[in-house]
Amino acid sequence: RMSSTTTTGAASYSDDSSLESEPDVDGLSMVLDDFSFVSDGMESAGQNEKFKIIHEGQFTKIYCADDPKNEFGGCNRSVAIKALSDEFPDDEQVFRLRNEFTISKHLSQCNAVRKVLAQKKMYGIRTIIFEWAEGISLGEWISLHFIKRVTSSSLTASSSDCTMNCGSDLNLILQLAMNISDALADIHDSGVIHSNLTADNIIVDDSDDNMEVKIIGLSSAYLTTNDEEKNYSEKRKDILCLGLIFFEMFTGRCPFQRKQGEEATLGGHGGNKRIFLLSYNQLVYTLTSSVPLIFAELVLNLMEVDGSTCSSGSARDVSKELQSIIVVL
Repeated sequence: RMSSTTTTGAASYSDDSSLESEPDVDGLSMVLDDFSFVSDGMESAGQNEKFKIIHEGQFTKIYCADDPKNEFGGCNRSVAIKALSDEFPDDEQVFRLRNEFTISKHLSQCNAVRKVLAQKKMYGIRTIIFEWAEGISLGEWISLHFIKRVTSSSLTASSSDCTMNCGSDLNLILQLAMNISDALADIHDSGVIHSNLTADNIIVDDSDDNMEVKIIGLSSAYLTTNDEEKNYSEKRKDILCLGLIFFEMFTGRCPFQRKQGEEATLGGHGGNKRIFLLSYNQLVYTLTSSVPLIFAELVLNLMEVDGSTCSSGSARDVSKELQSIIVVL
């Protein structure tokens, strides 16, 4: 239940009543019956066969819990539980977790995100329970993919084999890029701006040729408004992030400098915020060493670096542009 009070992002909550009034989850109690969900028990959770830590961030932890009978309403016999790390979190941390639940509920019919199953307070810790999504983060996928590619190329005689100018390597990544673009388009079509799209906020399941993706990390996402001009501008920021992600996917490298040196403005929508990228020449060289020029131009345009202009008006347009380029290659 949301109050009429609004704040940055989607909406704010007046108190904890909506969370605390919900009954405890019996199924989760059975899963967690061997340890406490606070202090030392939180750390020992990682060694429980039915419950393990998947990711530990600054403010939250992600657990995978067995749910063999799908008691939580999922269909994968496992659930992901996102919990605040601090037993006494500040208002901003609480808001972000609740906002993620609100946005996830709004996107309940959108296949681009994980299905949210419940928002609960367990052992005094605020949590969200999601349906489990198979796969690994796109960041991990990129690292593993390029390690394999470099290892394979080291067995060949020509260093040019390190590029993806032809063959299944490029096709695989292009298919993945189109799937990510379509997933973002589905979120936009559902009236949501992600606002924190990164390689770590995308799950990739490459168990088959479909390269299924799920977009996660919705704590800073928000609903679109009636202001179409503002909506368009905010969606363009998400699309700009696609360019950064595609750069990593095509090259295996981060487009940002490790140290602040030569700076570049990231697109025309960042206000006074300046983000330090590799130099334009470095970006061009890195891209063209990995993919055909036509793809390099697309990525640079999406990133809107040094005067480049993004011609794609939506994430769906990006997917269509990728498809049209593949056809003519």
